[in-house]
Amino acid sequence: MSYQSPMMKRVKGTYGVRRYIPRKGLIRILLVIIGIVVGTNLFLSFSNKSKHKTGKPEAEKQKQEKVKKKEGRNKNKELKQPGKNSGESKAPGITYALSFDDVAKLVRQNADSLTFGVAALREGNRSIYTHYSLDSSLQALGKRLLKRYHPKYGAIVAIDPTSGRVLSLLSYTNDSVPAIAPDLYCRSIFPAASVFKTVTAAAAIENAGYSSETIVRHVGKKSTLYRYQLSKEIENFTEFPFGDAYAHSVNAVFARIALFALGETAIIETGNKLGFNTDIPFELPCENSVLIATDSIFNLAELSSGFNENTRISALHGAMIAGAICENGTMYKPFVVDSVTSVDNSILYRNTKSEWRTPLKEGTSRELREMMQAVVRKGTARKSFNLIRKTSAFDTLEYGGKTGSVDKDTTGRVDWFVGFVRNPGNPKERMAVGVVTVHGANWTVHSSYIAAEYFRNYIGQIRKREKIRNDSLKTVLANTPESGLEMHAENYGK
Repeated sequence: MSYQSPMMKRVKGTYGVRRYIPRKGLIRILLVIIGIVVGTNLFLSFSNKSKHKTGKPEAEKQKQEKVKKKEGRNKNKELKQPGKNSGESKAPGITYALSFDDVAKLVRQNADSLTFGVAALREGNRSIYTHYSLDSSLQALGKRLLKRYHPKYGAIVAIDPTSGRVLSLLSYTNDSVPAIAPDLYCRSIFPAASVFKTVTAAAAIENAGYSSETIVRHVGKKSTLYRYQLSKEIENFTEFPFGDAYAHSVNAVFARIALFALGETAIIETGNKLGFNTDIPFELPCENSVLIATDSIFNLAELSSGFNENTRISALHGAMIAGAICENGTMYKPFVVDSVTSVDNSILYRNTKSEWRTPLKEGTSRELREMMQAVVRKGTARKSFNLIRKTSAFDTLEYGGKTGSVDKDTTGRVDWFVGFVRNPGNPKERMAVGVVTVHGANWTVHSSYIAAEYFRNYIGQIRKREKIRNDSLKTVLANTPESGLEMHAENYGK
């Protein structure tokens, strides 16, 4: 065993079980501990002061952010008063972050995005999605027809008359002619022609007690308007119902009604009620349809029969007039944006149907529908509607319209059709259209034919979807235990 002195035993720790720390070491350890405690306190103090200036602790901050998000979602459901004359559509008790005017501004700034489906747009510093109301099958049909028949110019508007929802919106300019304006569907460039006879007819029904069966007198050709045809007493006249005069667009009959039964004031007032000389509340800029007072008896005769170039209308407005006749006199605000959503699917805006005005009485609308149906059964649009009359699906439907044509200087032959299709028992099967085409020396297609194809396509698509739905329901019911039939049938019908 080796010998170790007491000093060596202390150093090597082998002298008993007790260990000693030098005094200097103890002091150093205490200083280190004190430094750590002081440093920790200073750090926490600085951190708290910093958070007091810049925000709350992280956990509290996250909690507040969750509350703010929830408040933001609830804000979209709060009540808000729309701006006066803004045209904003609102559901009772609901408003959204964007108003009608906001959406209109957004659409006008991004007009190139106007298509069926969804368009990703920018609103300020955020991305949003605009959901349009346009029907893809109708848009494709309209483009195909305009391309196939290539008129000089063309515009098509189709709306759901029960809500004002725009289903189709097309503008066409042939490559061989200069462009006269963008968005022809909203332009009041082309004369209304005999479409204006609908205004005169409405005024006669509401102000002079006319009906489709009222007997009227006429002399001369149906398409002419000479002074001898406008004499109060005429000889060698023929008589027929007012509805037939409308169906065959007899100019002198409407001129005589204006001169001897109505007067200018009644016609102007009826036209203004139907939306002439008035701003149409729409997301896209739409020119006013023009109706001006006359300065002579013969000019009044021309105005009332549509035998002039001064009275002008847009395809959109034409569809709205047809829609009001279809819906017993109620005219809804048109809209092409169904809704706007944010990236996180929050609803920023949703359009709902909103009544604009009621320009016609229910009885007047009923009489006009009967007269417009005569136009396609035996009048000026009968050839265009041959195929529809032979289609059994239309046997239970009401459909009709009004044609109009006039030569416009330097532009060409303007051809109109404004009309509707209507299932009296099913509001889902209804549509109103305004179609205008302009032709050169060679006539390529009648606007009434385009409208008829729209009616066929739309009703066919609705019936097809309904059949698929019913077949699916039958399949579900056939494979469901009897105890669950009532529940499935109730849920499927929602």
